[in-house]
Amino acid sequence: MPERLASDFQLNEISEISQIPIKSLKLLQLSYDQAYDILSDIKYHPVAVYSVDAVIKGLRQRVLEKEFENEKRMQADITNTDPSLTIVPDLDENISNNEISKAIPELVKLGLEQPGKTIKDINHYLLNVGDKEQLMYADLPIWHQKKEIDKFVQNKLNLTNKQIADLKYPSGKNKFYQDVVSAISKLREKEVITDWQKIDDGRTGVWRLTDTVIQDIKQDNQHFSKNILTNNGNTDFFMITGPWTNWEFSIHNMPMKWGIKPEALNNTIYKMMKPGDIVFFYQTLYKPIHFSKRGVFGVGKVIAKKDSTGPFWPDEVKEGKILYEKIFEIERIKIAQNDDEVIPWIEGLPWTKGLNHIVNENSLSKLLDDVSKKWGIVEFQTHVNTESIPLSERDSKSLELPEQKKLDGIIEKIKEKLLVDKEIIEKIIASLYSGKHILLTGPVGTGKTDLAQTIPKMVWNYFPEIHTATADWTTQDVIGGLFPKIEKNDQMKFKIQLGCVSSTIAKNWSDKTGQNGDRVTCTKTDSNGQEYEYEGVWLVIDEFNRANIDRAFGQLFTALEYRNELKVPTEKIADENEGEEFDRFIIPSDYRIIGTLNTYDKHFLFHLSDALKRRFDFIEVTVPQREDYEKEFDIAIQKAADKDLLKLEVEKLLNESRKTKLHLIEIFAFIRKIKPLGTAILISILRDLLIYHKMGKDWDESLDSGFVKKVIPQLEGVPSTLLKMLYKFVEGKLGDFFIQFPIDEYPEKINDYKEALENYEKYYVEYSKKKFSQDWKSQFVKGELNKLQNDETLNETQKNQREQIKVELNPWGEEVPNLKNFKKSLASLVKENELSTIGNIESDFE
Repeated sequence: MPERLASDFQLNEISEISQIPIKSLKLLQLSYDQAYDILSDIKYHPVAVYSVDAVIKGLRQRVLEKEFENEKRMQADITNTDPSLTIVPDLDENISNNEISKAIPELVKLGLEQPGKTIKDINHYLLNVGDKEQLMYADLPIWHQKKEIDKFVQNKLNLTNKQIADLKYPSGKNKFYQDVVSAISKLREKEVITDWQKIDDGRTGVWRLTDTVIQDIKQDNQHFSKNILTNNGNTDFFMITGPWTNWEFSIHNMPMKWGIKPEALNNTIYKMMKPGDIVFFYQTLYKPIHFSKRGVFGVGKVIAKKDSTGPFWPDEVKEGKILYEKIFEIERIKIAQNDDEVIPWIEGLPWTKGLNHIVNENSLSKLLDDVSKKWGIVEFQTHVNTESIPLSERDSKSLELPEQKKLDGIIEKIKEKLLVDKEIIEKIIASLYSGKHILLTGPVGTGKTDLAQTIPKMVWNYFPEIHTATADWTTQDVIGGLFPKIEKNDQMKFKIQLGCVSSTIAKNWSDKTGQNGDRVTCTKTDSNGQEYEYEGVWLVIDEFNRANIDRAFGQLFTALEYRNELKVPTEKIADENEGEEFDRFIIPSDYRIIGTLNTYDKHFLFHLSDALKRRFDFIEVTVPQREDYEKEFDIAIQKAADKDLLKLEVEKLLNESRKTKLHLIEIFAFIRKIKPLGTAILISILRDLLIYHKMGKDWDESLDSGFVKKVIPQLEGVPSTLLKMLYKFVEGKLGDFFIQFPIDEYPEKINDYKEALENYEKYYVEYSKKKFSQDWKSQFVKGELNKLQNDETLNETQKNQREQIKVELNPWGEEVPNLKNFKKSLASLVKENELSTIGNIESDFE
């Protein structure tokens, strides 16, 4: 029986920690157990940072060797390539193989002298371990890879793939590729070129010319003049102050990071920070020091904000726990190489240790001026000089936070109303306040849409206008476009129809487009007929991922990142004799877009458009914690009984059927371990429960109907393994299921059921506040639970063991739920998922 391969979840975990792409890890064909062992070493049970580094380094080396094997195999397969497909002209027949060999060394050197790429542009997973003396060159476009040199030489010699394949040594090795490798090796021996990093006698395969030769290459100064500031006026500037020991570790462990302790005062500043903001690096004079004077020695751009996933910094590794809960990653723009490049401290800049927000405009202006002069990054100065309004007055109508006491009260009200964690609400408010648009992700029913509507109203008094995305959406639905319309005289005319973005923007301006700069308030009527005035209109896009994101939102993304206006077609575009074809809608500085996206699979987010990820803050809205389940039930049942006729049923439920409440809470809690579901689903189940009981059904029948109607549709697509677990859990026979599982017949299923048992263990720990008395997972995998089936062969210890697992895997005792239709529906889902069922769970209905 072949070994089960590693799961996508395991590969994602390994990739995230090791920074090795998943497609490279897949080359290794890791088994499930091998992947589990690797994760145990680097995540679950790391002994020390040194052992973690060793495991990752060894993994990288294995991938490198596998890629090298594949490259050789690919080169060998070139003989099968159709030469007619190449656009390179054929080689002159008079040129001999020896002449080709003689030409290759010079062509290799010439290739290395061509403009190359930066380390970041090459984006190789081994490149985060460059030698310290190479780091100063990381941002220069001078680095080359072998495949690039191969192609350069091939083009210079006008060789087709077929001709390259025909160049052979007597040994059978390909002469062309061997000669290129030999030329590169000789250049390295002569120190004409150097490698980015040497790893355990292997190399990254990325080279540059050495220092003595590099001076002859004219570097394009425009490389340092990156457009590192956006043009929408939303960029903020920060300063990180710290000792060189901290900086050295951060610089030499790419991607560059900085961490924030939860109790630190600058946690508030961290919440304000957003991707795209600029961060300056400031070295203090705490010893040891790298520069002989304190000052600004570097600058970067924030590219991501994350929660820490495990010990990373040396003091964290030493203590074996996370100290810096919040981290942000930085794209380095410049790091000084000597004392002369260090920019001295400027009066008015922040000087306290840690993360600081630069708010003094005069000091910032002086700093940007010094950066322009010393480091040649001219965009800093250009951006500030051409800005038509000062930093403090950029937004004609900037968002302002309510005073702290009022804000705390608002957050508490939202938390109580929607049962959403306080930290999630704070993240949403911080992102919106900092100028970001946001995308709320998470399981169905967690209150994402309610949050998207409630926060704009309660915190800032803005009206959230909701539009639900569909698969048919195009740019016309988002930005707007021309639509044909039949007039009364049967003539067809093209009329402009605004999209959801342009229409909500238009409601913020008196002239719709914002060209005159006059803002208007928005008057809306609530369900009671009462009118309210709002400061403006925001857009809420529900079920964002239903749309083809790149097709529908591409133009919007460009507008959000590179300019402050939308180009919306006008009716004039249909008449070539008319003038301007577009209206230009100014995007208000206080305008926000909030999207919602249902997903219980976090890895789904990896496949979303990169353009979307750059322009929106992603905030996950999770299901309530176990300790809040009772409170959640109380809130849910009051919302479910929204009609007076049902309020009496609530009293009956609470007074007459304690076990119905228990069954509902615990089954729903277990389902959440299989597939997270939000409070809205619980409210739906309770509403059905109350209605069916009022119609004359008993409590068990009512609960059964509620689960069938509201939960079964949510379980479509869930693996059969977990559905069977849920079935046996409801039945109160989960212990028997694992004891009787035919391991010998289904060895390929063992690891699946082991994972399923781990899900139950998480539930059990939360439910009982204690761990399993024994390692049931290990005993199941080894087949030891199978031995507990036959009463006649068991000793007293084994009998006790069997009773223990039955008790721990059955929370019901004697009060087993009577949910016949729900179990039958689960069995049907299993039969849809696979041709045959293990354990014949449908036999209960015969």
